[in-house]
Amino acid sequence: MKTYQALSYNIHKGVPPFGLKSDISKIKQALKTLPIDFLCVQEIVGEKIKSSTKIERQLEELADKYWTHHSYGKNAVFPNRHHGNAILSSYPISESTNINLSQHPLEQRGFLHTVIPIEENNFHLCTTHLDLLPITRNQQYLAILEYLKTLPEEDPLLIVGDFNEVFDEDLEIFKTIGLREQRKPSFPSFFPTFPLDRCLFRHLNIQQIQILEGRPWSQLSDHLPLVVPFQFS
Repeated sequence: MKTYQALSYNIHKGVPPFGLKSDISKIKQALKTLPIDFLCVQEIVGEKIKSSTKIERQLEELADKYWTHHSYGKNAVFPNRHHGNAILSSYPISESTNINLSQHPLEQRGFLHTVIPIEENNFHLCTTHLDLLPITRNQQYLAILEYLKTLPEEDPLLIVGDFNEVFDEDLEIFKTIGLREQRKPSFPSFFPTFPLDRCLFRHLNIQQIQILEGRPWSQLSDHLPLVVPFQFS
């Protein structure tokens, strides 16, 4: 039975923890060394106008020939740039939906849902980046829950991302639709203490998740990548 690898990563727009300029090429070089089938990215720049002659598109830079299928959910829009969540896949994506979860203008958030036909399954792979404040984050949990209720209950489902959640109690509502959860400390990258990056799943056999620590990961973003090995049950 094949084991697949999904990786969730808040790349902080490609800016290092103590840096000022983005360098997506270093993140790409690090990711290329890993046997990853599905790459779920938060805070990825869809487009940024740097000058009259230079435009940064981080999704295109990451995708290249390694993950040829991808979907982008534009969430935060500014005069010269926009960023959001993205899913990059080694397998074709048949459907993609981006749900607006924004509760106020200061935090523009989304939930990106893709369907990937694989091993006679419609595999539902989702990624998200949620609010810092519990009061609005709980509203986002409810919105996600209602959306998930519209998906076929028998299909395998994996949700990964930056939940900005330190505790676990608020995630209990997802047990009502049969989801389980795993997490490990992933933030800050130079001294991982808080389990902000998590995965929720059902109808999957998930082995022990892994946080990629140390160099180069501690120098690439303020979050560490979360690796989720899984098999279809």
